[in-house]
Amino acid sequence: MTLIKELKRRNVFKVAIAYVIVAWLIVQVVNSIVPIILAPDWVAKFVFIMLLAGFPIACLFAWAFELTPEGLKRSKEVLPDDSISHQTSRYIDFVIIAALLLIIGGMVYNQYFSSENVASETRSIAVLPFVNMSSDSEQEYFSDGISEEILNRLARINDLTVSSRTSSFVFKGSAQSISHIAKALNVNHVLEGSVRKSGNKVRITAQLINVKDDSSVWSNTYERELNDIFTIQDEIAHAIVGSLKITLHYEQIQYSQTNNIEAYSTYLQGKFEYAKRYNNPQALFKAINLFKQAIILDENYANAYASLGRTYALLMNYGLMVDLKKQKKLAREATNKALSLDRKNIEALLASAIIKFQFEGDFVGAKQDFEAIISTSAKDAEVYNFYGDYLNTVMAYDKAIEIEAMAFKLEPNSYINNSEYGQVLISAGRNSEGVEVLTVLANDNRFKTNNSNINNLPNYYGIRLIAANQEHINFLADWGLQSQFTNLVVAARAGDEAALKRLMGSKIYDYSYADIYPLFIANLYFENGDFEQTEVWLKKALTKGLNYFEFIDLRIADPRTEIEHPGIKRLLNTDPLAKFITFRRKNLGL
Repeated sequence: MTLIKELKRRNVFKVAIAYVIVAWLIVQVVNSIVPIILAPDWVAKFVFIMLLAGFPIACLFAWAFELTPEGLKRSKEVLPDDSISHQTSRYIDFVIIAALLLIIGGMVYNQYFSSENVASETRSIAVLPFVNMSSDSEQEYFSDGISEEILNRLARINDLTVSSRTSSFVFKGSAQSISHIAKALNVNHVLEGSVRKSGNKVRITAQLINVKDDSSVWSNTYERELNDIFTIQDEIAHAIVGSLKITLHYEQIQYSQTNNIEAYSTYLQGKFEYAKRYNNPQALFKAINLFKQAIILDENYANAYASLGRTYALLMNYGLMVDLKKQKKLAREATNKALSLDRKNIEALLASAIIKFQFEGDFVGAKQDFEAIISTSAKDAEVYNFYGDYLNTVMAYDKAIEIEAMAFKLEPNSYINNSEYGQVLISAGRNSEGVEVLTVLANDNRFKTNNSNINNLPNYYGIRLIAANQEHINFLADWGLQSQFTNLVVAARAGDEAALKRLMGSKIYDYSYADIYPLFIANLYFENGDFEQTEVWLKKALTKGLNYFEFIDLRIADPRTEIEHPGIKRLLNTDPLAKFITFRRKNLGL
């Protein structure tokens, strides 16, 4: 009897085939279960390796043993006439056929019925702010925070498009229908819910709605101890992922967290204050104090350090500090601490990139950081917005337009992204396109804001518009950017010395405009041809410390501007400005 015939008689070939098919089915099941039970990726790899190792054992077992009416016996102990291997062969055939039918059925289901094959754009979701059902209205920070934390977890998943916090929270307390909100946010699913916190107990209700037919895809109520809040957030995120049939990798949904509930609650209060910055920049001071308290409660809380570093950096952008060098140091220290605790912390990486390009002049390092963040967080509109700011600052206009357009696409309800996109088009000389974007923005009631505050967003964008193109001054009123403050800037730029003096003395919280923005004053003098005062104020700006972001659209540091004044030339040709202007010149191809 040949070896091949003996292998067939002992069903070794059929056992091998059956083993491979069943093992493949087991691998598919394990890959589906692993993310649901929050198991790490190595579990699936371990199962695969064990199944692989079991293959030769199964083949050897089929060769060495045979199934008989009396049970398993060694093959050499079974006489040929007593062998029932032909019956065993039929049983194995049934196993193979059944397994193949399961595989075929699964393939047909995935091809024609599974939501896995719905177009990728259907896998989009908006997380609306959960309603605070607690008896204490002061607990609103907690319900908002839970919503944002779930949103942040979902935003890390590659196959899911998540509407940003800025866009989703526009509809906080709105009486508009879910379908209307979903249409405005360009999503096909909406997560809504409520939070009731009482002492050490928390009750969270969440519901995932399919906007197409207004049906509930999934819903659940969690009544747990407050200590279980992190588990609840993970369970909700995983339930959504499972409902949308998205393949999830363990590391995608991991999130830097603390086990200290008091620290976590304090951190959420800090984020709540941080979110108020657009209408009330001074809320950033409250946020800083709360992040510090969270760190005292848990000195290894990476998220708290990351938020602290970023908030320190933003104080300078909102004109709340004159000691830029001190703030830069505080921002860098907090950010570095966050990265030492969690080197993949997205908020810390973003804060580091911002600090590098705005305050440290590390333009190459900032670009590398932004691109690294986008590679792992490709659908975060805020990241694209800050990257666009960097590219606009260094005059890499083509790339800046591409990136700001992406931010605009990802977050169409953002005043900032709309404005930045229009502004960068104008900065790049594509005036008609920029005007079109800003005109649409101005005609949309969602973006009507009170610009009575000298340092709020409409006034900020008004200044940039004036600096970018004198011809666009006539559009200020049409675009909702005209105010007493912008009128002063227009008059000062036209050579009105009295208007310039009033502008310089205008109060921004505890400081004057000239204290906060000596660089802008220098540029106004430069525009008016007063080069002696330009040199004086440029020196003041250098002494205060540079925020390179402020140079957007200012002619004084534009490589295309001819500078004849020896004092100004000397300052511009000396580091750090020389390095900055050289980098800009390279991006302009000069």
